[in-house]
Amino acid sequence: MRKYFFILIVLLTAKSGFAQTPEITFNSCTPETITANEETEIVITLINNGDAATESNTFVTLSSDDQYVTVVGDHAIYGPMAAGATQDGNFTVFVNSMIPDDHSISLNFKAVLEGSSVISNVSFDFETGMQGWTTIDADGDGFNWIKSGDKLGSGYGHESSYCMFSQSYDNDFDILYPDNYLVSPEKYLIGENAQIKFWACAQDMNYPEEHFGLAISSNGNSSDSDFTTIAEWTMTAKNQKDQGTWYEYSVDLSEYEGQELWLAFRHFDCFDQYFLALDDVEISNIYQPMSWTEKINLSVVNPSPNIVFDSYMPNVIQPGQDLNIDIAFINNGTKANLSSSDLTLTTDDQYLSIIEGDLTLFPMEPNEIQMGTFPISVKESAPNGHEAIINMNVKPQNVAGDEISFTYKFEKDLNGWTTIDGNNDGHFWYHTSETDPHDAIMVPSYSGTGHLMSESYCNAIGPLSPDDFIVAPNLIGVTENTTISFWACAQDEDYAGEHFGVAVSTTGNTSADDFTVVEEWTLTAKNTRAGNWYEFTADLSEYAGQFVWVALRHFGSSNLFILCVDDVSINNFVKYQEWNSTFKITIGTVSLAENEAGSAIYPNPVKDYLHINIEEEINEVEIYNVLGVRLHNETSEGWTGKTIDMSSFENGTYFVRIITEKEVKTIKINKI
Repeated sequence: MRKYFFILIVLLTAKSGFAQTPEITFNSCTPETITANEETEIVITLINNGDAATESNTFVTLSSDDQYVTVVGDHAIYGPMAAGATQDGNFTVFVNSMIPDDHSISLNFKAVLEGSSVISNVSFDFETGMQGWTTIDADGDGFNWIKSGDKLGSGYGHESSYCMFSQSYDNDFDILYPDNYLVSPEKYLIGENAQIKFWACAQDMNYPEEHFGLAISSNGNSSDSDFTTIAEWTMTAKNQKDQGTWYEYSVDLSEYEGQELWLAFRHFDCFDQYFLALDDVEISNIYQPMSWTEKINLSVVNPSPNIVFDSYMPNVIQPGQDLNIDIAFINNGTKANLSSSDLTLTTDDQYLSIIEGDLTLFPMEPNEIQMGTFPISVKESAPNGHEAIINMNVKPQNVAGDEISFTYKFEKDLNGWTTIDGNNDGHFWYHTSETDPHDAIMVPSYSGTGHLMSESYCNAIGPLSPDDFIVAPNLIGVTENTTISFWACAQDEDYAGEHFGVAVSTTGNTSADDFTVVEEWTLTAKNTRAGNWYEFTADLSEYAGQFVWVALRHFGSSNLFILCVDDVSINNFVKYQEWNSTFKITIGTVSLAENEAGSAIYPNPVKDYLHINIEEEINEVEIYNVLGVRLHNETSEGWTGKTIDMSSFENGTYFVRIITEKEVKTIKINKI
């Protein structure tokens, strides 16, 4: 486990009336990068830069919304701190090695001073979503408070784009009898003159009689039995527009001063109207602890091999030649490549052809070099100084490496999964953020705020007979322990028999014909409109040792409704890595005599002593055999000449690698 140090600054607003106050300040964040695929211990240092001591504990929590980050140890308690004093707290973070190379992570810090409080106001406009509010479907009909953007689109808020709404009638389902709670993000300590204000309207002026109220709970926030309704109203509408008039409502909370309460909007005691819309909630004169929050972005080092071109010889390639070129390849990554690999060189160059471009590379440690000999042909018409671009691809031959697991949460989008329309009906899997074209309502996800959907009936079209695939973003290396698990539910319990399965391909990821179903199920539902979320698991071990594409397939169903899938976990697999890069081979830039004048290595063949003389200062000299094994290595302090005793080397072919500040030269020699 690695230990890193952070200095966190928390700015705490002082209670009015104090001449001296503590001030917890942020100084620096070190390091700027952490290492993936290992638990990292982070030490957060709090500094009291104020002119008064903190007389109680400071609670610091660490969280992340990043799907690649797991906060293993997420909180620490800091004791009272004198002015100028510091204290440390330990946290532990794990970054999954599936994180993309260019992805930085974000961590959310929050520090709260125990026993402190300030009078404050909070407001919610729902423009960016539910903003922490949660829901309770007390009548269990599967309909609940939802964001207007999920069903209606933009333009339905109170002088804004978005709002929250709850239904007493659904165009697709018919009459509803709602008892739906929209619950505040946190429990509030009620102050003197506290109140809550909000705006509400009926979605249809011709069906305005939505009944609603405000409820409070001093206990929990997850059950309707926790709440007591303290105010209620019945909506009216004026004949001004299709959507009814927005009205402002308020409730005086001062009689609850000193109590900690959950607040909830309740839509109930009505039916067969339409929608109740709610927006712009303001809660005023509540006590909140002194606190500070900030999002900190960090970069990640993801240890991995990286096989690239290093150098080639001969250094001069003349036009009109058919010759063998010796190319050195290096693992310049930070981790060993544990698999043998297939290396392929290709080119589209009009003057240079690669006659045989395939090579097997053996497992390579970091900084290890392997050599390959490739026959090439250069046209006589090649211009002097022409640079031919060579494409290099390296693929693993077998599954080797650390087993990892990863869960796709689908919070905002498809998380890189791709779709195949197997029956060419124009319908695909889609994300809950794309329900509008399908005239569908998003049901609550298994976790978070988004999931996958596939239809066997579309409200906008009618019955469908899907054969739809959604394919994981990456090839995976299967081991004896590899599984895929996910959660699924029916969109409607009355149409629950969606059929689906897990499919695997060893050939490609773009055609339904590539895939074979390895396990399949038919969904059921119980007691709720949205069905129940069930977990399904498929064992992939029959493909152990192979690289495969994994997909979910919705098929064998017709004229039902929607299959929903969330939290897909692929477990105990080996990450697939291949490397694509390019390098250049220059044709005819200098003559052989000029090259030998600038870089003399002699004698060649060599019997005892090899002499090296070049114009540049040498940093390092290495000698490799034809298998890529390094047999000799010397670092220098600025010499331009060197003599190496090769008398003990076996007879055969070797490669001398000379590293200078400007370049790397590889020269083939023979030992006799």
